[in-house]
Amino acid sequence: MKTKQRIAPSSFKLYGVFGFPLKHTFSPAMHQAAFDKLGIPCFYLALELDPKNFRQVMTQKKKLLLEGFNLTVPHKQIVKPYLDSLTFEARAIGAVNTVIRKGKLWIGENTDAYGFLKSLEEVHWKSKGKTVLIFGAGGASRAVIYALCRSGARRIVLLNRTVSKARALAKYFTKFFPKTRFEVRPFEKQVIGKTLREVDIVVNTTSVGLKRADSPLVLNGDFPRAKGNRLAVDLIYNPSETPFLRSAKRAGWKTVNGLGMLLHQGARSFELWTGKKAPVDIMRKALHGCMSRISL
Repeated sequence: MKTKQRIAPSSFKLYGVFGFPLKHTFSPAMHQAAFDKLGIPCFYLALELDPKNFRQVMTQKKKLLLEGFNLTVPHKQIVKPYLDSLTFEARAIGAVNTVIRKGKLWIGENTDAYGFLKSLEEVHWKSKGKTVLIFGAGGASRAVIYALCRSGARRIVLLNRTVSKARALAKYFTKFFPKTRFEVRPFEKQVIGKTLREVDIVVNTTSVGLKRADSPLVLNGDFPRAKGNRLAVDLIYNPSETPFLRSAKRAGWKTVNGLGMLLHQGARSFELWTGKKAPVDIMRKALHGCMSRISL
């Protein structure tokens, strides 16, 4: 918020994001830019709390000064029992990333699926009738699976190191989307290469690629040649191009990182809190500014 702006205490509002860790979150810059652009007197804060302390805060949620907040790892599922209600999407996905205050009630919503689909729209990708490979079966994969099923994906193949976790996820979503065929395969190099030849889109929902020391998720030769008619998505946005995306690009695949999903899920949260149309271009500019500072 601009420091010279005079505001009445009664109109001032606080928002924030809970997570652990939160050292490199871009959400405060994105949301603060949006509040400032529309002249809304608010601050958006990074609120780093480990699960134990987060639970303690939520047991006293009536004392929270926040008007709403976002959630990231590891709190998206932890928060559910402390909320007064969940929207249909939050219940179906099984995770909450946005909390809205309505009077004395706290409502859990999930805007991640919306953000993911909007990021695909930006590269003119439609998932209807497509076959999908998803790496991972954690919280992030839930929103991706929901989004792809809602948009008409025909078949989803899950690869996860813990096969039982992937099976449980497939069983869960089959109840909501009986028309989508789910398969679970072991996380093995020979399986990865074979599966990549069968799919139209592959999504990495794991944290592999965040660190330079990470072993590659996919070997260079595993991606079959494509002519822009296949898509590789990595939910990681820092670094902007992971080894996974570089390998896909070399093979001619379209590539998308997680910055678009971050932008659009944040824009949707902003609109739910304020009732105003989010200044998406301003929020995008703030995110690119964060990326530029990191790359210096």
